[in-house]
Amino acid sequence: LEASGEFIAIFDADFVPARDFLRRTIGAFSDPQVGFVQTRWEHLNRDTSILTYLQALSIDGHFMIEQMARAGKHYVMNFNGTAGVWRRTAIEDAGGWNPGSLTEDLDLSYRAAMRGWRPAYLPAVSVPSELVSSMLAYRKQQARWAQGSIETARHLMPVLLQSGLSTAAKVEALLHLTGYGIQLLMLAASLLYPLLLTAQLPAGWHNLLLAIGIVLGPTVLAPPLMFLTAQHMLRPDKWWRELPGVAALSVLGAGLVLNHTRALLRGLRSRRSVFERTPKLGLTGSRSGSQEQVYRPQGDRLVLAEFLLAAWNLYAAGLAWSIHNPGIFVNALLFAAGLLFVAGSTVWEMRAEWRRNLRWRLRGRP
Repeated sequence: LEASGEFIAIFDADFVPARDFLRRTIGAFSDPQVGFVQTRWEHLNRDTSILTYLQALSIDGHFMIEQMARAGKHYVMNFNGTAGVWRRTAIEDAGGWNPGSLTEDLDLSYRAAMRGWRPAYLPAVSVPSELVSSMLAYRKQQARWAQGSIETARHLMPVLLQSGLSTAAKVEALLHLTGYGIQLLMLAASLLYPLLLTAQLPAGWHNLLLAIGIVLGPTVLAPPLMFLTAQHMLRPDKWWRELPGVAALSVLGAGLVLNHTRALLRGLRSRRSVFERTPKLGLTGSRSGSQEQVYRPQGDRLVLAEFLLAAWNLYAAGLAWSIHNPGIFVNALLFAAGLLFVAGSTVWEMRAEWRRNLRWRLRGRP
């Protein structure tokens, strides 16, 4: 079916907009240059598990800091795929949806921006939704976002750099679309730690590495500060309670380094990728909380490499401790903990899935 209205509201199946959603959003289109309206995501199952809680902190940071800054500074702000409204004319003028992109919302947002359309971000309007409840599904979702971002960068950056956008907007767009590239640097660092600790380098090289560490070290604090600032904006009286969660979010991020790196390498290839949906429990439907999902994520063989990299980082942490290098000790321990958490959770869920499939076969089910 083809939508025929002037404005098109878009929601994923697990989003629950309020009755007055359209009344609170359509007014933004009084500006004829507004191409789409984006609202903020809220969370139905924020406190269900440590995984959903950490996702909530991450998403809050994105909407309260990143999206607000892009909208306020007139940079290219991406549509988040749901909980928003598009002007039909903007979609058509930008060339329509691109079914060949894993992140078609990101792709369309950038093409619309290059055609002169602006976003309207309404953080005061929020829409509750369901967070991913399993590590297997979360890995798939994060890999799709990482791969889709680099695919969009590969396809659109040459055109974007020659567009009429401001220099500041172009720089921010480059950083935005290639942001997952930091995963390659994280992986390189985690692999090189033991080599740096055992290599017989001239004194000058050690001083250079120390200087680089002093300069780049504070950047490690940027993401936690962003997440804490977002919580302070949303919960000004209770934000400090999220400190342990923000620290744990850094562990989760480190644990996904191989998952993201693989996705980035896939995105750099020209081959078209298959879109994999993100399984959820269906908290918004009549079968709330049902574990009998219609579709489930498959296992991931990458977990073996994650366990091996975790062991390598534990070795690096031991070396760093023995020579009194606290910086590498903390970072290596962070990688090891994250990789063990992600890989361990994945194996646990794969084990449960294998047992479920075995029961179904014993019962004669397909």
